[in-house]
Amino acid sequence: MGSSVDIFDTSGPAAAGPPPHVHPWEEVYVVLSGELEVTVEGETRTLSAGGVAHVPANVKHRYRNVTEAPFLTIVNEGGTRVLSTSQNRGVGAASRPARGG
Repeated sequence: MGSSVDIFDTSGPAAAGPPPHVHPWEEVYVVLSGELEVTVEGETRTLSAGGVAHVPANVKHRYRNVTEAPFLTIVNEGGTRVLSTSQNRGVGAASRPARGG
């Protein structure tokens, strides 16, 4: 059965994160613990546990772990295959599909 939304368990050490980038799918970040700095369309916010950031499709954005910061990355259909391979290319963070119950 296909799904239009996938959830990844993302983590990394302090200062990890990709450079500013754009892609054709939207994302939502949900911080589980620690602090995550998220920049969307030039506006930077620091999120702590329970914080949420929405990144629309085709919008320049980035994130950076302020501290070790496990968070969920939720992507809509189309981003799953690219996200799972690109997250591990030299950004110091790792993503894996979240386990369902």
